[in-house]
Amino acid sequence: MWLEVKDTGCGMDKSFINEQLFAPFSSTKKNKGMGIGAYQIRELIHSLQGEVFVESWIGKGTKFSVYLPLNGEEKLAHVVPS
Repeated sequence: MWLEVKDTGCGMDKSFINEQLFAPFSSTKKNKGMGIGAYQIRELIHSLQGEVFVESWIGKGTKFSVYLPLNGEEKLAHVVPS
C-alpha cells in the first residue's frame, strides 16, 4: 500500500534531507519541539516493514511517499515510488 503526502511549502535541499530530516533531536524550530517527529514516524514505518521516500523542490514543496506492505506481502527491495 502506498500513501503520498504533498505540500507546497518552501521545500528542502538534498543535504538537509540526507543529514538532518530524520536525525533525532535535530530541529529547525528553535525552542519549539524536540526534533523527534520525523525520526519517530520513519522508525514506526520501518517497524511495520515499510519505507519512506522524500522528494523535495526548493520553492515548490515536498512529497513524502510511504510504502507499507499489506498482510502477506514481503518488504519490497529497491522500491522506487512513481
